[in-house]
Amino acid sequence: MAVDQELKKIIKEELMFLFNEDDITYNDQVASIEKLIFQIKDANVEGNQKKANQLLSILTPQLISIGYSTPHLSKMKQSIKKVMTDKDVYLILSTYKLMAEADTNETTPTNDIYTYTVIVEIPFATNKNKDEKISQLKYELVTSGVKVLGIKKLPVAEIAKAGDESVIKLHVMMSLKTYKKRTELENDLQPSYKLIKIKNTTSNNE
Repeated sequence: MAVDQELKKIIKEELMFLFNEDDITYNDQVASIEKLIFQIKDANVEGNQKKANQLLSILTPQLISIGYSTPHLSKMKQSIKKVMTDKDVYLILSTYKLMAEADTNETTPTNDIYTYTVIVEIPFATNKNKDEKISQLKYELVTSGVKVLGIKKLPVAEIAKAGDESVIKLHVMMSLKTYKKRTELENDLQPSYKLIKIKNTTSNNE
């Protein structure tokens, strides 16, 4: 644990050196991450790939220092590389809980945010792996820009009995929040998961 803390301290010192070199100063670490992602977006829009890569190389150790593991970090970096609009940036910030506290109410676009209630069937589930399967579903949704507000396992039916290895028909009901329209969300879920029901609950819309 002491080694980890020392590593984080070294990374933070190196980052501050980099920021001072480029005259980049921020109030806190989260704000600096947010600003860097916006700068990467601007570089992408300009078609300046070299600048975008340089900014990403500065951003990466910051993300490591706040605890993101290698699998999550790799997925996040791939998403950041593709940002082209403010909406893309805010999606990443909200998905990975990187939003700075200041001015979020004024700057976050909320007009195109939707909520849905969905029921899906998770394939190849057994009594032994059902929790792992649900965790995988949640991970896939979050990393594709869908926030899981709530999730509930529905009663299951055993298809083939074999103890922990029993094959089951596993259904989950979820409350989701995302910028994606219904057809986009359906495409995300299918064909990996069987979509049983989807309802748009944004402002009580059907």
